[in-house]
Amino acid sequence: MSTRKNVLFVFTSVDKNLLGNPSGWYLPEGAHPYYVLSPKHNITFASPKGPNPPVDSVSIDQFKDDDECVKFLGDSVAQKFLAEAKKLSDVNAKDYDAVLYVGGCITPRFPVHKRLEAEQASLNGFF
Repeated sequence: MSTRKNVLFVFTSVDKNLLGNPSGWYLPEGAHPYYVLSPKHNITFASPKGPNPPVDSVSIDQFKDDDECVKFLGDSVAQKFLAEAKKLSDVNAKDYDAVLYVGGCITPRFPVHKRLEAEQASLNGFF
């Protein structure tokens, strides 16, 4: 009998790229693994700033015909996870068996900007 593992999805809190254009996490990089992992594992969403990490609006348009992306946007459980995403400063890596960094133009693991460096510093035990 298998035991459910705890998986943390880490989303960016950055809503603009380095050029000032709208940005955020990339829809299929959150939606697709969510539907692979959620049936068998406990999922937690987190971001540096906590609730409602911004999704890249371009990715919503690009994947408007992708079944899993459309499903994710209308999925009340997934949307509740986003609305109640934990702040990374309140999350401890030791509580998770796996961490998934949801991609986008800017993710917390790439400190290419001072704002991101501050976000990265809030990770508890991930590095």
